[in-house]
Amino acid sequence: MKSIFFFAFIGSPSLVLAEKPFIFPVPFPTFRWSNYTSHTKVQASKDVSSIFNHDPLGAAEELISLVIPNATYRLAGGNYTSLDNVTHLYFRQIEDFLGVRFENEDCDFNVNVKDGKIFSYGETFEGSENSTLSSSSPVAKRDSPDPFPALKRALETHGLNISMEQVQPVENKGVFVFEGVEGVVNPPSAQIVLRAKQGGGRAPAWKVKTYDRSGFLATFLDVETLQVIDVTDYSSHLTATFHVFPWGLQDPTAGEREVVTDPWHPDASPSTWIRQENGNYRTQGNGAAAGKKRAGQTFERYAESPNATFDYPFALNASHQDNENAALTQAFYTVSKYQDLLYLLGFDEQAGNFQKDNYGKGGRGRDPVMIEPQVDTIKYDDGEKPVYNNAYFLAGSDGIFGLMILPLFNHTMPTRDSAFATEVVLHEYTHGLSKRLAGGPENADCVSATLESGGMGEGWSDFMAAAVLTKTTDDRSKNSTVGAWLAGNDAGLRIRPYSTNLSVNELRYQDTTKMKEIHEIGVVWGVALYDMMWNLIEKHPMADKDYPEFDARGVPTDGRYLAMKLVMGGLALQACTVSMVDGRDTILDADVALTGGENQCEIWTAFAKRGLGHGAKHTEFGNEGDDKVPPNFMYTGDYDDPDDACLGAGKVEIETATPMKSKVEIGSSTRPPVQWPRESAPPCALFEHMRVNSIGDYYGVAGLVSLAEWQDQAPSSGSRQ
Repeated sequence: MKSIFFFAFIGSPSLVLAEKPFIFPVPFPTFRWSNYTSHTKVQASKDVSSIFNHDPLGAAEELISLVIPNATYRLAGGNYTSLDNVTHLYFRQIEDFLGVRFENEDCDFNVNVKDGKIFSYGETFEGSENSTLSSSSPVAKRDSPDPFPALKRALETHGLNISMEQVQPVENKGVFVFEGVEGVVNPPSAQIVLRAKQGGGRAPAWKVKTYDRSGFLATFLDVETLQVIDVTDYSSHLTATFHVFPWGLQDPTAGEREVVTDPWHPDASPSTWIRQENGNYRTQGNGAAAGKKRAGQTFERYAESPNATFDYPFALNASHQDNENAALTQAFYTVSKYQDLLYLLGFDEQAGNFQKDNYGKGGRGRDPVMIEPQVDTIKYDDGEKPVYNNAYFLAGSDGIFGLMILPLFNHTMPTRDSAFATEVVLHEYTHGLSKRLAGGPENADCVSATLESGGMGEGWSDFMAAAVLTKTTDDRSKNSTVGAWLAGNDAGLRIRPYSTNLSVNELRYQDTTKMKEIHEIGVVWGVALYDMMWNLIEKHPMADKDYPEFDARGVPTDGRYLAMKLVMGGLALQACTVSMVDGRDTILDADVALTGGENQCEIWTAFAKRGLGHGAKHTEFGNEGDDKVPPNFMYTGDYDDPDDACLGAGKVEIETATPMKSKVEIGSSTRPPVQWPRESAPPCALFEHMRVNSIGDYYGVAGLVSLAEWQDQAPSSGSRQ
């Protein structure tokens, strides 16, 4: 998703978009950045930590009244309780502006409640001295606002070829939906919101959403002059990805095609992946459909089989027409497999996943993913134009189906088909995942409002694809590239490979200050997540399984799947317009919510390695990096060995163990020495590099003992010195 600003050519009647408009970086003061309060900070606040209410909504409202007294707001949609028992509640601020009440487009308050207490929260609310607290205040409307001029201006701005004959706007709670519009994926809509202005301040603006085959745009226009304030492009464009045959292979050069039987997971897809129509099974089901010549939620052509055997020829040197059914089958398989995996990790109906039928489990439904492989042209106002090298995913709020476009790539001859690039498909689908999780499933506007958060969107997508493609035979020395097969070169299409080796990828948070493109910024965020994944894999070894296994608490036992779940948990916890510092904190909090904080060392070490340590800051003048973990963690500086680099909170590093006649004295430079009787000394398991000889004497150094045992549990005999 990209934010596009118009300045010099505002109001220009000749502006027709045969291509995507020029992208301006988002000025820092334009948006109010999220203020995320982590679980640790909540616990440190007496006022916030004391809030308790069996009703999560009551707890959230008490928090808002504490943080922003007299704020006026409404409870937005998409609220749900995730598998880690955290209830996610989303609020939107209502403000008075020149005597008219508007919903503030830029101000949200996301509250995460666990066991009746505030777990964490993020907000971009602004203080309001004259408002009164209300959780159900309606947005006051102007007298008979006419949405047609705003829609017309938006269509002219983007050169969209949309028929407006016999169109009737239907108004619901201030949102006008233009029913009867032809040539669109979903009907356009318009509403008046408060929007930040260039140069500061806010003003009422028309927000016009258009959703056609070429893109999903939100155009903001001044309500009086209809001048364009800014445009947000919700289409997630990618210039490169990985291609694959069976699950886990990167592209057609990585292995042979295989026949798989019943690949769906029964818990995630109880009605299987496919459906039958007119006697044939087709690449269409509850979660996805892959076909050619789409009209709404149907295609003119699918890959079909009377006996559900989707077996079609494929050859790298064949024409794309000859490979069409194989491409439809491959894209449908990859999307459906990924949907099942994400479902098991928590992206289910309540979280806003993409399904036609939600089986009464919550969410809106009627929103499968429509997949169009081998797209070669896009229709613009001045005719059809070829499109290459640009896969993308159009994702609206829950209840609006997703659209994945998988074009051909012409970096090589013959051209290559992105339907066979697993990483392309996974990357694009992950844009739908992040847009539904961040800010709640009914707020697709939450991700990518700024350059940094937009880059994080690319990083999430790159990371999730790389995680799926990680094998049990790999180790942390593996370098992962994006788009190597499509580009026809080993380097791929990113500025650096994903690598834990700083000599291969040296990028850190402070490097983002000079970056002006979201995919470049995405590599910084993605490589921090990649480092984190390998730390977790070394602590929780991988299993050679397509789907995760869970312990009794619901925690994935495989470090790769644990990393993916923590990333998803962080997305669900975060507010909108986040920085990477906020993203780090939400992942740390996701670990606390899921495991009680068992992996804080591994997470902190990865982020510190990439400049997102304890002292990292996101500022108006640039991002400041820091390579230190918090002071309550022991730190040795070896980023690639989490046991050495981060010994853990509440631990004391042992440097000496001196055997005496009846005692053992254990020494540390950070604590006074302690003596234990031999028979009650700490167990040897606490001393990773220490041994006991045949007569019970300790020898060796550099062990580890808990701070509680050192300080709080004095031996029954013996003495402390």
